[in-house]
Amino acid sequence: MGELVLILGPNGSGKSRFAERFLDARAGGARFYIATMLPQTEENARRIAKHRAQRAGLGFQTLERPWFVSGAPVTPGSAVLLEDVSNLLANAIFAPAGDARNAEAPPESADAPAAPRTARIAAEIVGEIGADVAGEIPANAVGERAADVAGEIPANAVGKRAADAAGEIPANAARECAADAAGEIAAEVAADIAALRARCALLVCVTISGLTPAGITDAGTVAYIAALNALNRRLLEDADAAAQMRGGVPHAVKGVWNEIV
Repeated sequence: MGELVLILGPNGSGKSRFAERFLDARAGGARFYIATMLPQTEENARRIAKHRAQRAGLGFQTLERPWFVSGAPVTPGSAVLLEDVSNLLANAIFAPAGDARNAEAPPESADAPAAPRTARIAAEIVGEIGADVAGEIPANAVGERAADVAGEIPANAVGKRAADAAGEIPANAARECAADAAGEIAAEVAADIAALRARCALLVCVTISGLTPAGITDAGTVAYIAALNALNRRLLEDADAAAQMRGGVPHAVKGVWNEIV
């Protein structure tokens, strides 16, 4: 099992730049950069370009893996930077449990085939409680299946649209079901990262910290935040060392950081 270093911080805190320089200073052999962000928006594309520029000249081999990082073709015993955990979890939660998640990771480019965004959590919400409340939706009903059976839900109905169409799914039940589904997916992601770590000499994981659900009403988003915070805690427990970034400066939260840096 390789050494695990966790770098936490909010957006714009300098965590990615620090992680890149940290791994550059520590790694003497092969080094890999696992990029997890899907280029869904202009902001995504801007951040991808920024990170590419930051790591230029550092000798990373970039592997684009929005899902299943344990399958990345890294050299055993190499140093790996996983950028980042929060995107990896979001991709797993909000992408469908079909072909897109099982396929090879699409390229990190503007013309890449983006994964469909049919929410996996929405399927859980409709599947678990839709049948009880709406009366006609079977346990696996979402999307086209829901349209065929219930007759009212459009083929692209997910998330709030599915709840509106079904008519009666209570908000608290949706939140509980979304939280359960997100928690299960977070556990899958944690196991995926652990399997990757087993193949590395050094694994540096970058993740967003400090998110709160205050003022958010969407069940899926609230569930994602809770799942990410739980996943971060689990990684922190497993890490050999961890640092919280504040204003571009790392502050040790685990490990004898001066010995590691």
